[in-house]
Amino acid sequence: MSVAAAAAAAGGTPRLAAANGRSPVVDCHLHCFAGANEARFPYHPAGPYRPKAPATPEHLLKCMADGGVNFAIVVHPEPYQDDLEES
Repeated sequence: MSVAAAAAAAGGTPRLAAANGRSPVVDCHLHCFAGANEARFPYHPAGPYRPKAPATPEHLLKCMADGGVNFAIVVHPEPYQDDLEES
């Protein structure tokens, strides 16, 4: 499933959420990780939290759809420390 298709499945737009009479559900703090074995986005050597499995945008969008979450704010993950080029 493409990111765009998963985003559409996760609840659409604020207009759609308002049209169905309910407030949108927003997860205001989540992270995406490339995973410990992804050479393109290595974790910072001093990162204290280094998850082995990736947490991809596609996985995030599926979890959002399954949980009824319409929107999310992705924040910089700790394994990359202050290296903003890696996230």
